[in-house]
Amino acid sequence: MRVRKAYLFSIAVLLILTYTAFNFGGSGNLDVEYEVKNQIIEAFSLDVVDSTYSNPNALKPLFMRDVYDNEIAEENPDVRVRIAKAIDILFNDGEILKGDYKPIVFLEGNSRVFIGIKHSDNTMTLAEFDISTDAPIKLSNKVKG
Repeated sequence: MRVRKAYLFSIAVLLILTYTAFNFGGSGNLDVEYEVKNQIIEAFSLDVVDSTYSNPNALKPLFMRDVYDNEIAEENPDVRVRIAKAIDILFNDGEILKGDYKPIVFLEGNSRVFIGIKHSDNTMTLAEFDISTDAPIKLSNKVKG
């Protein structure tokens, strides 16, 4: 019985990853993704790691392909699954809508994630999740006009 539940859970996670990878997949509009990432960093004053700055407490930016593409992903698969679950929560809550830009993920260690979304009306949302357990917990949601 326990093996069957684990098998069903694995299939559910795979379906979520496949669905989200399909919706966010591809390398199109890479310049737009970088622009949106920079806009979110500026709007919410995020402390982010880059090639010239390596504060160990800074956030690590990830694009959707860094989460869903197994060939280039560097993060632990368990962390990536928890990030995917957090993104799924935003979809289910109607916070990510058709026409919005691809979400940008900002990872803090392996236990906290911030998901930035630029909406089609040019507002931006930053949702914070605790991903230290299998079920992500939404901690906050900030909106900038």
